[in-house]
Amino acid sequence: MWPPGGLGAILGLPLHQDPVSLRRTNFLSVETNQVGRPRKAFFKVRDDLYYLVLHVGSRLRQEDFPPRIVEHPSDLIVSKGEPATLNCKAEGRPTPTIEWYKGGERVETDKDDPRSHRMLLPSGSLFFLRIVHGRKSRPDEGVYVCVARNYLGEAVSHNASLEVAKLAHKIISLVLSIGQRKEQSIQMIREMAPEDVMTYGKSFDHCVIQDRNVMDQLL
Repeated sequence: MWPPGGLGAILGLPLHQDPVSLRRTNFLSVETNQVGRPRKAFFKVRDDLYYLVLHVGSRLRQEDFPPRIVEHPSDLIVSKGEPATLNCKAEGRPTPTIEWYKGGERVETDKDDPRSHRMLLPSGSLFFLRIVHGRKSRPDEGVYVCVARNYLGEAVSHNASLEVAKLAHKIISLVLSIGQRKEQSIQMIREMAPEDVMTYGKSFDHCVIQDRNVMDQLL
């Protein structure tokens, strides 16, 4: 029979116990070290014998639990060259490590290469110093998940897509701005557009779209 306070009272340690298992326990012995501190606890549940390894000054692994995602990333639409953050936060004990994956492949961050434009924040979020997006290379656009792991298992977040805003949408919204001076509109378009997409001058008469794909989007 268990004494008042159960196993924790015998060992002199604060324990979080499974009450169902302990009510069925009818055998206990405690192995101590040279200074009389508990080192192992043996207990019987039904016909099976179990033991716990006790670490002086530390909590039992009974308190550990697998990761769980408490903040999932959300879909983003961002401009080329602008910063962006995909949020992710996880709980677990021990504290889980977090990695990001895009299209099934692990995302390289500053933890792997200090020169990377992607940073893994202490919270687990993925921060982009700038969104890299070109005609031939689009390394940042795609579908992301964050994965939290500890020795008890892993948890996977919801999918989140990162999409780079289309140039055509920006141009149309700017051109349709009522009362916008031509020179101002051209300057705004120039700042937002890739250099290899268009040439520009002081008026719309000198604005020439060079990329056929962009032209198709505008038509």
